Amino acid sequence: MRPEPLIALLVFAVSAAFFLLGRGEQHPPPPAIEIVDPEPEALETREVRLMRYDASGLEAPVFARVALPDAAPGRLEAILDALRREMADGEWPEALPTPTVYVESLARQSVAILDFRPAGPVPLSVAGELRLLRSVQETLLANGVDQIRFLLHGEAAGVFLEHLAVPAAL
Repeated sequence: MRPEPLIALLVFAVSAAFFLLGRGEQHPPPPAIEIVDPEPEALETREVRLMRYDASGLEAPVFARVALPDAAPGRLEAILDALRREMADGEWPEALPTPTVYVESLARQSVAILDFRPAGPVPLSVAGELRLLRSVQETLLANGVDQIRFLLHGEAAGVFLEHLAVPAAL
């Protein structure tokens, strides 16, 4: 016989032995994973400065006590929710929920990214939209944010709600 068939037969015999001997091995059972509900985040009640603008464009600061979580996005959402409650008399439309807030640190500055998701058309005039925009911006700037960017339904639209151009790109 030539050496090539002998080597092939030897390789076949060794692989068959490994195959037959390896069938009896038991794999260890999968690890047990215990899912634990996270502990509720501790809230600290603090006084925050909310900035409102009246119909003539004058600034009217309001101080409110708000329960704030430790995380920056949650803290800013709680502040904007307090501003929304403060502006409930038609200045903040019912169709516009509190935005989702993301916080990034870019070039040593805190950048708040607000994702507004209106449920439908927002019935605001240009002047009303400008008052709402200035109130949101000045409230966040008064509470530790350096820059603000706006998203509309998760996308950089370049407009606040319908009328006003705002920065969207980071």
